Amino acid sequence: MFWQRIRQLLDRRGLSDAWLIKQSGVARSSFNRRSKNGKLPYLDEAMSMAAALDTTVEYLMTGEEFDPYAQLDPLSRQVCEALMELSDKDKGKVLTAANNLLSAQETDETEKEARDGSNV
Repeated sequence: MFWQRIRQLLDRRGLSDAWLIKQSGVARSSFNRRSKNGKLPYLDEAMSMAAALDTTVEYLMTGEEFDPYAQLDPLSRQVCEALMELSDKDKGKVLTAANNLLSAQETDETEKEARDGSNV
């Protein structure tokens, strides 16, 4: 399946084996031998080919796309997805606002602890 996915990506993009070999730095002999025999490449070769094809080794091995947000709760996932749409300048503004919120939260917690401690 690994080599079938390589072939699909190359064909879909109109690219050749020679292009992938050159872009990934994988030895032509290793590429040809392993792809012909259906043997998996070494990990470093798989990583280089995945990078050249702008995909992941996980996709090449399983056919499943990596979802970096899979472990997030729905609201955090929405926040991350929205951030990806912002310009770098706006991302900086959001980061500043988030840091300000965290500082205010820490101040509130410190003040609450001080009040609770003085009431004892």
